[in-house]
Amino acid sequence: MPLKNVCSIKSAQTSEIIEKNLISYLDYGFINIGGYFNIDLNQSGDYSDNLSSLSKVKDNRGYTYWAGPKNWIYQSGADSSGVNSPVEIYVNNSGYALGTVNYRDGHVYNIPISATSVKAVFSYKWVEVDSATSTGFGKIIRTGQNRADLDPVARSGNPEYVVTLPFVSIDIPPITEQKPYGIGGDVSPMVYKYKAKATIVSDNPNDVRRIADIIVKQEGYNIETFNPSEVVASGDEPLYFNGTLKSGKDHGQLSAEYPWTPIFIRKATGENGPSMLNGLFQAVVNLDLELLGCGCD
Repeated sequence: MPLKNVCSIKSAQTSEIIEKNLISYLDYGFINIGGYFNIDLNQSGDYSDNLSSLSKVKDNRGYTYWAGPKNWIYQSGADSSGVNSPVEIYVNNSGYALGTVNYRDGHVYNIPISATSVKAVFSYKWVEVDSATSTGFGKIIRTGQNRADLDPVARSGNPEYVVTLPFVSIDIPPITEQKPYGIGGDVSPMVYKYKAKATIVSDNPNDVRRIADIIVKQEGYNIETFNPSEVVASGDEPLYFNGTLKSGKDHGQLSAEYPWTPIFIRKATGENGPSMLNGLFQAVVNLDLELLGCGCD
């Protein structure tokens, strides 16, 4: 007899799809309500005379690139197109169209060896949203994300192992509870329930409370979702694996073109997390999620 409600081990299962969608929903949601910083050419600030200047970095793998803060925004329609996207690159004060941008890590490569100055017009995210399985193992928390003059990429380390503050860690457990929805055969509709958790961490306690309040306010909302397997099969991923721009589509566009079942946030409750010491603060938002699955995801 075949396993019930499973069509293929090769397909992403419900928990995986929920995690990807919740991260995508919150990531784009924060951007779309103004959760970002615009950096313009030769822009000055409290801590730096030129916030658009990138730092030349040679990491421990031998790669050389020009870096700024992490998490540059690629969604050009965010916040009614208020973001600086696509990125503009300037080498030695002249526009340069051949540079390759890694939006995830916030750096630019394929820059001429002769370059003595690399600047960028870009926007970067205020909040980093990631998976608990990713942020919880082997990553370094780096403060200073909200100061563009501070390079959050460790000179001796790799940027993909760095988490910038504030960040939201999404923890999606396996199915917590399920019950049949109607009467069916081997592959029948089921109501799946999850006890998920969002952990917010920052060096600013006000940021922690603000982000937690925003997430709690999503209670009672149905999140429109996309099927990540269909997105990959169609070659329509927003970014390539290396963080460079591919389709550039946002959460709403992916949900409209590759729809999956909506996720209902039945209950959202916030609470202060345990002390992290070292000037870090955290809060936890517990999320009761429900969705209707058709068996084969």
